[in-house]
Amino acid sequence: MKFIGKISLFIFVVLLISASCTNDKELSDEEIYSFLEICLEDYYQNYDIELLEALNQFEQHLIQSGKLRDSSGKSYKELLIHLDEYGYFQGDLSFSKFNNVILFQNPSDIISCGIQIFSLDSTEIVNTHFGEISHEIQKTLEKTENMSINFFFRIYYRSLDEEEFELPYIKPTIQLLLYRWYYQSANHVEN
Repeated sequence: MKFIGKISLFIFVVLLISASCTNDKELSDEEIYSFLEICLEDYYQNYDIELLEALNQFEQHLIQSGKLRDSSGKSYKELLIHLDEYGYFQGDLSFSKFNNVILFQNPSDIISCGIQIFSLDSTEIVNTHFGEISHEIQKTLEKTENMSINFFFRIYYRSLDEEEFELPYIKPTIQLLLYRWYYQSANHVEN
């Protein structure tokens, strides 16, 4: 009896170890976004730019100038709704810390970075909520030559809930859009 008990215990331990080794844990969307955000940061670090720090300074400017109530997802959603209605940023648009690399360099290999560096599954990335939104944007861009900025404002505020606006990778992506549009708005006012 003792021998059979030891064999059963041994088989149970082997099965337990085997199951834990072959059980690939599926990453949450937030975990995937965290890895993609690292890739985004790394892209700009190749140009000696601390992207998140620059975007945080921009966010603080938006708050201090009254264009953004606070750093919450709700405030970002409200700002996108406002921009969809009025087009350009309004009022004083002085911001002296624009960086040309952030304005004009658009990283296109963030997903491949996530796949190569962090061994993310491309299917998992595409199946995140933000991946689905990005796919919808891509499909629309393929069909339409002249895309209005309002399309981007609308798709983001209609598709993302307030909590998603605060997630890694999503927040800096939205901030990049706003950063670039703020620059465009300032140039529009000057002309």
